[in-house]
Amino acid sequence: MAQRLPNPRRAKIHRSYTVEEVARLYGVHRNTVRQWIKQGLPVCDDRRPVLILGSELAAFLTRKRASNKRPCKAGEIYCVRCRAPKSPALAMADYEPLTATTGNLIGLCPTCGGTMYRRVNRARLPAVAGNLEVRLTRGQERIGSSVIGGNPRPRPGARSCAKPPVMSSVKTSHAANDNLKDELIGRTREVWQPRLGRVLSPEDARQIAVNVTGFFSVLAEWSRAEMPAPANDAGKPVASDDKEVRRDR
Repeated sequence: MAQRLPNPRRAKIHRSYTVEEVARLYGVHRNTVRQWIKQGLPVCDDRRPVLILGSELAAFLTRKRASNKRPCKAGEIYCVRCRAPKSPALAMADYEPLTATTGNLIGLCPTCGGTMYRRVNRARLPAVAGNLEVRLTRGQERIGSSVIGGNPRPRPGARSCAKPPVMSSVKTSHAANDNLKDELIGRTREVWQPRLGRVLSPEDARQIAVNVTGFFSVLAEWSRAEMPAPANDAGKPVASDDKEVRRDR
């Protein structure tokens, strides 16, 4: 199976290769190697067979790999579908912690509507997010319960008075949105087809609608979780004090 990005270190710098040997070394077709030569891969001379120095081959593949890299700037996440860094839709993203120090920055691509992920160190989150509005998921509460600042991590299964964390994720909302109505799918196609410049199939429109509705459902869960709970003893009658007063009389 051909490698997507040939490893330059596989070429021995003190050896010369033919086109067939380079093709076998990296598992590519001979025409691919000839295309590399047209793109600037140096050869020893114009004689047959064509010989390529291992040092020149390694240097060429290193430059080719560096040119294919698309680093993300602050406030951008790489979209696998579009193969380009994108700023999330509505300038909003979620931070889903994986460990105590790292997590995923999650957002929706404004072009294709797909979900984008970027691994971020928590200490560098403000610099990486840039001008994005980042919301922390409830997973951070579980990470905060580990040994931080000398406090021991609670024993699994131990009783606690704290409210259970609200589990929210864009992925978990997909199951609730599998049975979308035809009107919503049709409306999604009307909105996104002019933006994408191509005809969307019903499955593509359904996937975009699932991602968008799932994103806003997570925001709704966070809003309900952050609302203050009503006082439980507001409507209870005070009976104990009345009885004590009657006894004193």
